[in-house]
Amino acid sequence: MGTDDEPVIEGLGRFGWRLGLAFQIRDDVLGIWGREQATGKSTSDIWEKKKSLPVVYGLGVASGQDREELLGIYRKKAIEKDDVAKVLEILDRLGAGDYTQGMAKRYYGEALTELEATGLPPQAQEKLREMADFLVEREY
Repeated sequence: MGTDDEPVIEGLGRFGWRLGLAFQIRDDVLGIWGREQATGKSTSDIWEKKKSLPVVYGLGVASGQDREELLGIYRKKAIEKDDVAKVLEILDRLGAGDYTQGMAKRYYGEALTELEATGLPPQAQEKLREMADFLVEREY
């Protein structure tokens, strides 16, 4: 796929950027809702108090008791098992998982649009599309 065609190079760059965002967002989903056997994470993003996209979204839309509980848990020095369950409950109630997965799909779609715009031969696009599918739909 080596080329000196600037529009193709720039298009592949935009494809890669958007696919990278989709990949990271999918990783944020898996870090909270991924199956432990597949990811080895066991909701580690909550245990580690990572401010991943689902948590940031939750904090942005939560109000009242939900917001206070999230903030209280994330301010603690160490999170306990009950805290993880509470964060999951609140994020689920707020639709953080659906929102986050929707963002991953949005960037994935934008990546494919950029790929198509490069005008690369269909067989080259297909290989990149297969990779993109795997990265965004992976379970680990």
